[in-house]
Amino acid sequence: MTCPIRRLVRTIPTRLVALVFAFFCVAVYGPTCSAAALNISSPSAVLMEAHTGQILFEKDIDTPRPPASMTKIMTMLLVMEALDRGQISLDDIVATSEHAARMGGTQIWLAAGEEMSVEDLLKSVAIASANDAAVALAEHVAGAAEAFVDLMNKRAAELGATNTTFVNPTGLPSDGGPQNLASARDIALISMELLKHPKILQYTSTWIDQVRGGNPVLNNTNRLVRYYDGCDGIKTGYIEDSKHCLAATAMRDNLRLISVVMGADSSNERYDDTRKLLDYGFANYQAVPVAKAGQIIGEAEVSKGEYETVSVAPSSDVTVVLPKSESRDVETKMVFDERVVAPVAKGQVVGRFVVTKGERVLASMDLVAAQDVLRGSPIKLFFRSLRNLFGLLFR
Repeated sequence: MTCPIRRLVRTIPTRLVALVFAFFCVAVYGPTCSAAALNISSPSAVLMEAHTGQILFEKDIDTPRPPASMTKIMTMLLVMEALDRGQISLDDIVATSEHAARMGGTQIWLAAGEEMSVEDLLKSVAIASANDAAVALAEHVAGAAEAFVDLMNKRAAELGATNTTFVNPTGLPSDGGPQNLASARDIALISMELLKHPKILQYTSTWIDQVRGGNPVLNNTNRLVRYYDGCDGIKTGYIEDSKHCLAATAMRDNLRLISVVMGADSSNERYDDTRKLLDYGFANYQAVPVAKAGQIIGEAEVSKGEYETVSVAPSSDVTVVLPKSESRDVETKMVFDERVVAPVAKGQVVGRFVVTKGERVLASMDLVAAQDVLRGSPIKLFFRSLRNLFGLLFR
């Protein structure tokens, strides 16, 4: 379907184009506006809500394409996970290998044998997309770049990124050999996982920083972190085979979105497409908080326990995403395992917390025990059984 206001849009100032499209989509198409209506020029694009993974817009999202430096989203994820495990620390000093020092493309010109902290290397990757810093980090985490690539592919499979294959931690093209491939959906899934480590946003949102006392100055390759309200990441990408790519995230009114565009013909086109996607998402959707992680929302019956019930809470925050055209009213229910038997450990999964609206399941989250419940003593269990028996007889 041809967008009926396309000719009109050409007469509107550039900064208003995305807003005009958003209003048009709401009025004519509703919240599921088509690719033609948004006029996304990139061959692959996806808009995803970052908490639930709900896809709000898609265009050819499963075709594998070279992700270029968006590869480093996975590199940063594995570094952040190693930090969380305590395997490495931000203060670790990394000696640059000959291999890392030979990286081409964007770099901070590490010399073989030069030492730099993990934090400075991570900043250099997140802000300036430094290839030498990415390889130095990969070697520090896994011992060798090849071993790190194995970890990248294993983690991609765990995340359901089924159209992704990594051959290096940078995204640089291989001379005549295989190259990294990923789909827009997969890059969004990997980005969603990275955002579970909020500290990374301290780096990806930084417009300008430095290492070595200003040699070099690190300039963010993603200009939206300065010019788009709420944008605080994530990663650009460009090689000749991939053309211009961008995975971006922004947050407004508790709604965090992830957009990915791949294969744009120019840098300006990737930014224009990203703005359209993010504007569309913020104009059409709302985040509705339902429950917080650890919030007591009910009780589960416990068999053979010191206590007959245990308080339960969601294992993580529960938020649903709804079109702004819909009410925020949702229904919730707790679905417990058929029988929860003591002993019960705090944090043990005992059921599911399900959020619905009409026939739609909007969210389903583990319910966990909020405290320990020990097994009851034989005497206590005996008298409880008698009480329950008499209750059945005389009710």
